[in-house]
Amino acid sequence: MDCTEATWIDVIFKFAGWIATVAIAVAGFIITSRGWEVTGRQSLSLAKQTDINETIKTAVSLLDDFADSTLSFWTEADTKVRFDQLITKHYRIVITLKQIAALKGTSWPKEQVSELRKLATLNIESCVRPMPFSEERIQRIIRVTNKLIDCELLHKEWKDFSV
Repeated sequence: MDCTEATWIDVIFKFAGWIATVAIAVAGFIITSRGWEVTGRQSLSLAKQTDINETIKTAVSLLDDFADSTLSFWTEADTKVRFDQLITKHYRIVITLKQIAALKGTSWPKEQVSELRKLATLNIESCVRPMPFSEERIQRIIRVTNKLIDCELLHKEWKDFSV
């Protein structure tokens, strides 16, 4: 009888060891899967934030280029900037600001962007060029561009993605 009791005890311990091994393996799989899920979410959030910040950098560069081109168009007599270039550059700004707004889930500064276009292109055929740098229109172009560069939409963000 002693021999059979030892056998049953051995079987029970082996079975308990097998159950514990399976439980530990399942727990390890669940914990690993959860860790991969969290890491994946963090990677996506980081990629999105990086994309937003790169697009903001592009938008600021486009705004600077547009302002320089507009000022060149209005203040220099021998400028190489053409009217269609101003329209194209403005359109690129609009598209970029809409992309940033979509990525951030906010609205884009439509009024300021349309005011910038109006200042850059209004009465383009009938106005006398070059204008003096002190002209109100030139000063407003600079102010509106600076407002756009400083608007909330173009503020870069850095988030803490730690768990």
